[in-house]
Amino acid sequence: MMPDDVTRTWRFRFYVKNFGATIADNRFSKLPRVIEVAQAALAGEDIFGFFICALDRPPRMTGLLFLRDQHDLPPGLPAHTPPIVRRFKQAGYWIFEADTGDLFAVAHWYFQNGALAPFHVVH
Repeated sequence: MMPDDVTRTWRFRFYVKNFGATIADNRFSKLPRVIEVAQAALAGEDIFGFFICALDRPPRMTGLLFLRDQHDLPPGLPAHTPPIVRRFKQAGYWIFEADTGDLFAVAHWYFQNGALAPFHVVH
């Protein structure tokens, strides 16, 4: 899948489908609870972003990405990581290290939704 936009040089660390959206187009009044809980549990860690509805599709991770730092993209856009080189568990969460050195945490797996339609239809 080709990304619609790979934003700014410092954001070449992941690929996102932004559908032309900017931060001004979409704002959450509150983050999903699973993201808040994961961010609190991993507060002292160097986590770059958190996935919900995550799928482990070697060599990449896909899902809806919520970045820890402020950025120019709306939260929760479909994204996929660069190739994953290491997986480990920390504080009860799966952490995936990309070949860029960035760490992505899984706050919620897609299969935890139960029997749903394909990922691209649901989101």
